[in-house]
Amino acid sequence: WWDAQIKLALSPSPRVDLWTYIYASDDQTSTTSDRPSSAQFAGSTGFAGFRTSFFRATAGGALRPHDALTVDWTFGYSYDAIRMSLGSAFGAGTASDFYYGRAEATWAPKEWGSAHLGFDYAGGTNRFEIFTSATEQLLAGDPTQESESLVIIGDIAGHAPALYLEGVFTPLLDDRLKIIPGLRFDHYWLKQGTSFQSWDPRLALRVQVHENTVLKGAVGLFHQNPQPWEFFEGIGNPDLDPESSPQAVVGIEQQFTPFLGLDAQFFYKSMDNLVVAVIDDAPSAA
Repeated sequence: WWDAQIKLALSPSPRVDLWTYIYASDDQTSTTSDRPSSAQFAGSTGFAGFRTSFFRATAGGALRPHDALTVDWTFGYSYDAIRMSLGSAFGAGTASDFYYGRAEATWAPKEWGSAHLGFDYAGGTNRFEIFTSATEQLLAGDPTQESESLVIIGDIAGHAPALYLEGVFTPLLDDRLKIIPGLRFDHYWLKQGTSFQSWDPRLALRVQVHENTVLKGAVGLFHQNPQPWEFFEGIGNPDLDPESSPQAVVGIEQQFTPFLGLDAQFFYKSMDNLVVAVIDDAPSAA
């Protein structure tokens, strides 16, 4: 195994900050045998291994062109790979090139409020490979039984841009009341034609009812895209929609002494339209 990282930060002016961060890692575990004896290694090379590696390069900064305006941004690239093998009996691997970025502008012209407008982007390519030549031998425990090899190779490429808007309002000009509404729009597109959008409204509230007591709550809708390989035709479904989850939370913060406090929260979450595996075990017609 090995890993490495480097970070550079600088401020060319009081209103500009810049930074970049690069790190990488590689881990590999393998076992070899000149005389494999177990059934799953029969007829194979006697090699079993697992390897995971990644590379990240991220850069970002902050710009303050006005006392009431701040612009933050981050963008980067990542490469991830996972591979495993049981000789010629079984192997699987996935590799992805991923691009991501975020830019957010914060406008706070008044003491009683601020607005955050942002753009998110995620996109890239995910490649995967699965092969097996010993499925029937493994299941039957007979290393001499012949079976056909199975090889699945595919790739998924897509883009997922998003826009979001959030406000923070303190109408009493202090922390006694804070109202945080928000709205997020996501668009998801894959190269084979899959495309869908989602709207996620959200609202959070924080009320200080006593010097040492705060009531808080939030409600919102959240969406999550299926994993790339779940869209691949043959092992997945290219017509999948995003998973959705309405969520809510209420809570209380109570400060008893300067060094002792309580933060209790109660959550509600409902998950809908989940992706599940379907195994077709119906007997084939003779």
